[in-house]
Amino acid sequence: MHSVNYEGPRQANGIVAYLLKRAAPASIELTSVETAESLKQEAPVIVVYAGNAEEWWLDRAKSKRDAVQWCHATDEAVLKNFGAEPGTITMIKDSDD
Repeated sequence: MHSVNYEGPRQANGIVAYLLKRAAPASIELTSVETAESLKQEAPVIVVYAGNAEEWWLDRAKSKRDAVQWCHATDEAVLKNFGAEPGTITMIKDSDD
């Protein structure tokens, strides 16, 4: 494990949210279209790997977990929802930035 400079909120609720995100898996496995749709509503930028959470994927997700929401999926309906083909990486953004 490596140290990280904390530059987030200084109030309790912001610190707790930061710690919960760090304690959660770096890449979330999406197993349903409902979960994928919910994530699209919550996260401004999502990076989806259309495959199993392999070590190389988890390493990248851990290194940039604060920048975007990382997830992976093998469910065909979820991949179709994201417009992803097996073995590819897809980025979903909610804006034109």
